[in-house]
Amino acid sequence: QVINLSGTSSAISFKPTQLTFATQTVGTTSSPKTISVSNSVNVSLALGGISITGPYAQTNTCGAAISVKGTCTITVTFTPTAQGTQAGTITTLAADLQSPFTTKLTGTGR
Repeated sequence: QVINLSGTSSAISFKPTQLTFATQTVGTTSSPKTISVSNSVNVSLALGGISITGPYAQTNTCGAAISVKGTCTITVTFTPTAQGTQAGTITTLAADLQSPFTTKLTGTGR
């Protein structure tokens, strides 16, 4: 017998799960947008790092771990390098869960 299972981790959550930036002039930087990262469990959650791709930059308040029932923020800006839609991602590795979490980023350069 085969039983198919699926689900998501309830230990960590991202809000929002996607960021869309308004059209931005090539070579200029957008206003920042923020992602809230929350730990919903009763233990500190170690983070293995935060990486970003595309013409985006991030700063964060997360540190090496998110405290019990704690929250941190990732602030993202978009600096388009060309005209048109430009995608990116933020990948956060929760070391305790050994699973990356991805947030999609979209912006348009003009």
